[in-house]
Amino acid sequence: MRPSAARTAERGARCVRGGRGVSRGEGADALSVHAGAGYRRQDRRAGWLLGRERAQQRHGDAFDLKAWHMQALSLGSLGLDDLVDELSKL
Repeated sequence: MRPSAARTAERGARCVRGGRGVSRGEGADALSVHAGAGYRRQDRRAGWLLGRERAQQRHGDAFDLKAWHMQALSLGSLGLDDLVDELSKL
């Protein structure tokens, strides 16, 4: 794509499809996944911060950030709501 060409969903999907034999629908799906990645990353960061804040409030001065972080990493992959709940409990 030329640098001056307008960015459109169709051009983006075509770029994702490339010459890989990806169907039109699959290209659009892949594009929407990548386009929303920044927002999901921000949501997860906000979830971590909220969970940490709640855990700090629960523990007060006894809160150990390093221990909390190690326990948080051991939780594995969770949805955003479950992540906040579990991080708050640590």
